[in-house]
Amino acid sequence: MCVLLISLAIIAGVLFAFITVRHFVYISVRPRRHDSENAQAIHRLLYTFFIILVVIMLATVAWMVFRDAPDEKIRRVLYWEMAVLYAFAFFREGQILASHCNGFSTILYLCALELLPLGMLVASAMVF
Repeated sequence: MCVLLISLAIIAGVLFAFITVRHFVYISVRPRRHDSENAQAIHRLLYTFFIILVVIMLATVAWMVFRDAPDEKIRRVLYWEMAVLYAFAFFREGQILASHCNGFSTILYLCALELLPLGMLVASAMVF
């Protein structure tokens, strides 16, 4: 029980750090040409997709537990669902940015806002 709580606390801490880093990067590299509505849409887009992801993941876990699937298979399916929804969010964010920026600025902004915090998250997962 104690190990489970420690594991949960570590995961929550890593996710909090990811959101915090992403927020600070957003504040520092926010495109100046965007109006506040588009800037907020870009910043909150990941949260919108997160809500959709949680609903899909809950349905998946319920279905796979009902079908007596092994834990490793459930984990693998959930990882794929996270990757696909993150790719959709990344693509949608690029579409919003491309409507107001040129292609190069869009790529640079996406790298700074999404790939930098994601790279830090993956690196910390590999180290720990």
